[in-house]
Amino acid sequence: MPILIRKKLRLFMILGCVIGGSQSQAAPGVLSDKPMFLGSEIQPNILWLVDDSGSMDWEVLQSTGARAAYAGLPNSGNVDITPTRNDQDEMLESCAGYNVMYYDPSRTYVPWTGVDRNGDSYEDQNPAAARRNPYNPGEGTTNLLNADGGGDAPGYFVWNDIDGDGEFDIGECPDPFRGGYNYNASFTATVAGFGPQAMTADELVNFANWYSYYRKREYVAKVALSQIINDSQARMGLATLHNNSSVGTQVENVDDISIPVDTTARANKEQLMEHLFEINSSGGTPLRLTLQRAGEYFRKSTNPGSALFGFNPNPNSPILDSSNGGQCQQNFAILMSDGTWNGGSPGVGNTDINSAASEFDGGSYADNVSNTLADVAMKYYEEDLAPFLSDSVPVIVGLDENNSQHMVTYTVAFGVNGSLTANPSNTTDAFAWPTPVSNNDSTIDDMRHAAWNGRGAFLNAGNPDDLVAALTAAIDDIGDRDGAASAVAFNSTSLETDTLVFQARFDSGGWSGTLLAFEFDENGVGPLEWDAGEVLDSRNLDSQPRNIFTYNGSKGVPFRFPGDYTSLGDGGLNSDQVADLLAESGFDVSTTITAQIAENQSFGEAMVNFLRGDDENEADKGGTYTFRNRFDKRLGDIIHSSPSYVGQPSASYPNRIEGEGNEYSEYVEDQENRTPMVYVGGNDGMLHAFRASDGFERFAYIPSMLFDDRNSRGLHYLADESYSHIPYVDASPLVADVFIESSWKTYLVGGLRAGGKGIYVLDVTNPNAINEGNADRVVKHEFTHDDLGYTFSRPLIGKMNNGRWAAIFGNGYNSDPNGDGRAKLFIMYLDSAGGFELIDTEVGSIVAADCQNASSDCNGLSSPTVLDLDSNGTIDRVYAGDVQGNVWAFNLTNTSSAAWKVAYSDTAGTTPAPLFTACSSTPCTKSTRQPITSLSVANVHPDRVSLKTEPNLMVYFGTGQWISENDNLDTSLQTMYGIWDAGIPELTRDNLQQQVITDSTGVAGGRDLTDNHVSYVVTDELGWFIDLPDSGERVVVEPVVIDSLVFFNTTVPDSASCNGGGYGYLMFADRMTGGDPGFVVLDINNDGVFDDVPVAGIKMGAIPGGGRLIDGKYVVSDSGGNISDFGVQTGESKPSARASWSVIE
Repeated sequence: MPILIRKKLRLFMILGCVIGGSQSQAAPGVLSDKPMFLGSEIQPNILWLVDDSGSMDWEVLQSTGARAAYAGLPNSGNVDITPTRNDQDEMLESCAGYNVMYYDPSRTYVPWTGVDRNGDSYEDQNPAAARRNPYNPGEGTTNLLNADGGGDAPGYFVWNDIDGDGEFDIGECPDPFRGGYNYNASFTATVAGFGPQAMTADELVNFANWYSYYRKREYVAKVALSQIINDSQARMGLATLHNNSSVGTQVENVDDISIPVDTTARANKEQLMEHLFEINSSGGTPLRLTLQRAGEYFRKSTNPGSALFGFNPNPNSPILDSSNGGQCQQNFAILMSDGTWNGGSPGVGNTDINSAASEFDGGSYADNVSNTLADVAMKYYEEDLAPFLSDSVPVIVGLDENNSQHMVTYTVAFGVNGSLTANPSNTTDAFAWPTPVSNNDSTIDDMRHAAWNGRGAFLNAGNPDDLVAALTAAIDDIGDRDGAASAVAFNSTSLETDTLVFQARFDSGGWSGTLLAFEFDENGVGPLEWDAGEVLDSRNLDSQPRNIFTYNGSKGVPFRFPGDYTSLGDGGLNSDQVADLLAESGFDVSTTITAQIAENQSFGEAMVNFLRGDDENEADKGGTYTFRNRFDKRLGDIIHSSPSYVGQPSASYPNRIEGEGNEYSEYVEDQENRTPMVYVGGNDGMLHAFRASDGFERFAYIPSMLFDDRNSRGLHYLADESYSHIPYVDASPLVADVFIESSWKTYLVGGLRAGGKGIYVLDVTNPNAINEGNADRVVKHEFTHDDLGYTFSRPLIGKMNNGRWAAIFGNGYNSDPNGDGRAKLFIMYLDSAGGFELIDTEVGSIVAADCQNASSDCNGLSSPTVLDLDSNGTIDRVYAGDVQGNVWAFNLTNTSSAAWKVAYSDTAGTTPAPLFTACSSTPCTKSTRQPITSLSVANVHPDRVSLKTEPNLMVYFGTGQWISENDNLDTSLQTMYGIWDAGIPELTRDNLQQQVITDSTGVAGGRDLTDNHVSYVVTDELGWFIDLPDSGERVVVEPVVIDSLVFFNTTVPDSASCNGGGYGYLMFADRMTGGDPGFVVLDINNDGVFDDVPVAGIKMGAIPGGGRLIDGKYVVSDSGGNISDFGVQTGESKPSARASWSVIE
């Protein structure tokens, strides 16, 4: 196995969404990979404290057995790679059983990660010219084929572990001082010779790689750290004991992995890697002073941190300010050393003795000695390093319960041991810590004590493999701490049928999910009927294999790894999909080496089995590979995808919308007994189809847009032990009946939300007949386009006035770099002829192909509302908002698609114009724009019927966004609007009547509304608006119009960026005035009598999702996993004077 671990090192990826600074970003900003109501995760500060004392330059490190067997021989110095055969030291040091630093032929030595001083990537070394220092070619090379110039080539002695215990014993490496030793006779069978003939060409390269990249203790540290830093998404810095070669590097963001790539972070990472490779070891081992300086560096005050980095003035603390989440930022120091400490005293005193001033010392933390390494760790653990920040650092009960800004200490001992073999068994009882003495092994026990006091971990590494594993384990443990601190269970969405309410939930601890079905009757939400996650977990995949399929670019295919991935056909996965699945296999997908092909084949099959739900290779199961633990859960998290229930067809189409002989009623009758299904997207990469009767998964679909072989993306990332949540199929599917190729069918159309930029289409007419074998008939189409951003827009389906059926959707957010950054409406045809129409609002721009460029003003169209104005069943008008606050009307009434356009234009008639622009004040400016990210709802104006004010429609929508990294910190004013579309464009709030929210005096947490008159005169008021009074309050779910009322739920995220949750309000207003309803709307106490104090809104303890009206009940789920239902009365619906108007859903 390679010394760097065959599988990829676990990445440090605490961060899916980094809170940004004050840099201006184009709308809507960097999209969050995690649900916003979990709070915004803040990059931790990680400071590497690396030993650069003289011993790190040594090439000898005795194994545990060697130290016991040869106590008199030196455990130091460098190695003669052409050992004299009668020199005991030289020969033993050339055997890996004795000297763990020496070449071991059973291991594969790979080059360092990164680039050398000249900017060239590290490569396999030439045995005839192996670099002495990989980073600096100027230090020369060694001819390993003739190292001493006398014809004797270097070599090694094989360690013959005779008893197979993994520990060195006398006699297992050649010793010329042992009686009867004869190199040519006794050891011929077990010891390799010194000539090049003893090694193959590949072995010689392996030996040369060991020589250049691994022979020194310092080099092994660089191996591990270079790979960890290269794969990191944290904030990292570097300090050494002496700052030799001025390598000190302040903690900075090095996340150049998250999309879009941060060029500053990339530069920071390059500098950090450069300084790592420049470490030059010499001097003593002042661990205590170095850890003290690290603590002072973290302290948010004037500090001697410059001693770490070698410059003045003193560097700023890496702890972020409150606007960027410093109040909840975690701070870690990882101290690595190969020796016993010495040097000056830190002068901190005996900080771990029991003190009344702190709850974090005493017990097993305490000793009676002052100024130890453990005292330093305790000082900077229990002191508040930033007292003027609020204390919101996540705590882990029983491990790290300090919520103020503090430093957690990890220690890694390389090749040295103390007398202790374990930590204290508890935190309360006193513990006999050895008294540390400078330059004595007791200081290694002090390293353990420091990690105990600092609430980190002590990691002991006896050999290079152990050091790699230990440093990686420290990073893994930090990642696990974050997961433990933030793990919660939430629900995301709910949907009802006549008798069941469906609710999706997820658990962020392992990012599992489920879909629940609850009974529902006149008494409200009842007991649990089934749990789809449990049903899937209990399923025997051998007797009941899952039906999972995908799209290979031309047709639907089973999701199975090819029998021979080097020879692909058109009936299976394509080469890009295979490349994703093999991204972490350890060998290039294009390798021609037979053994590597076989390993790739095995890895790919295991990867697909894992994604299909098999747990054999999860890390805790001890399989061949170490995939991510899913804790016996097969279903991934379901967060933003609303479940879609599909039973018997029930659309309100005109019966003969497709002419005589194609009556829709015949299709309804034919499908009367169709198996009811619930469709929902999951962040396990699949759209799931569950039977509504029992939660059994009938099939699952993987959109091809999710395949990606890049780091931290694609399906392979789901198996990565370092997995940090990213979205996959995170959008809500839409299912509708369509008339395609001369027959009625039922199609499902879905997007991916922040999971990708694409749309997929499935034929779900007969769900019981869908399986992998007919995937080519089920998958109808996938769609991508340069102007299509992340598909947040929920598609709607209907018949167009040119006679074709289509899906209609906004272009979403952060369009492709090849797009133009404008908001656009897509009309994608669903028949086999395909094609699409694209209507451009001409608003938005992109600079340097990057929506995050400060000069870009990227726009994106949100979910549309479609309307049939003449009741012939075809779509005539569409409304949609964009992230720049514009509400657009689209006119699709013409039978020629060439005439479809934005309904309004400017006074010159040349540029599209919005119906309305939402701004918090007038005149509108870029800084006052109010983004529209939720669905608008349209309804007919009950009183205005004049042809002069056509189309006489009311459009309802709220403003605000909650999708990007900075949104939890946004406190800008947002608003709920009701706009009369009277044929007059470019309206602003100056054209509207304002209603004002006040606190109710009769109901705790209740709200009242004013009831100002709205004239609905074109020269006066054309609607209404309600400013939302709480800081950060916004509308991010669609409103609901029921009879005389409009219901809208608001969101108020927690103002602390790292805290999850928040609260919101259920609001309801007269739909025509936006004012007080004038009667009791909700039966708040659910006693069946509407005698509560009238209010226009009530506060919810958690963030409410979208509401639904079910059999006289208003039902809403919230971010705490609760489903609330209230009796509701909605007043009388005022009939339209134009009965031909309808909404297509």
